[in-house]
Amino acid sequence: MREYDRSCSRAGPRALALCFALLASPAMAYDLQRHVWQDRLLFLVAPEFDEPGLQHQLEVVAQQREAVLDRDLRVFALAMDSGDLDGAPLSQADVLSLRDQLRLAPHARAVILVGLDGGIKSRTPLDTPLGDVFQQIDAMPMRQQELRERSPASSP
Repeated sequence: MREYDRSCSRAGPRALALCFALLASPAMAYDLQRHVWQDRLLFLVAPEFDEPGLQHQLEVVAQQREAVLDRDLRVFALAMDSGDLDGAPLSQADVLSLRDQLRLAPHARAVILVGLDGGIKSRTPLDTPLGDVFQQIDAMPMRQQELRERSPASSP
């Protein structure tokens, strides 16, 4: 039994309400804020991890790895009860938390792009070409600024 479970059983009405809120909330929800101003996020979503559409998108991501890295993209693959981040498995609690934060329906099939500011930039069908996502990113003001800062200064 967790420590606050024991203390909740001896608490008064106000403390009991607070304890209930703590117990009812996910203890280890995935914090998307850790990526704000650090990474763009690409969510590839399907009901099942082995769904052909999801697997195809993951293959394209692997083939385009340099372009993905160049755009500071972190790639999440989310199914109903499993998922990964850049190929590393996520816990079931993280998957459920992410699905909840993104307000995903149980049978959703989507590509979701989250910008550096943490805002959702697009929700498109799962079969959206990765090149279309790259074009959208490349048209963003922050990406344009990144490209200007990377290019050598032109001489007069």
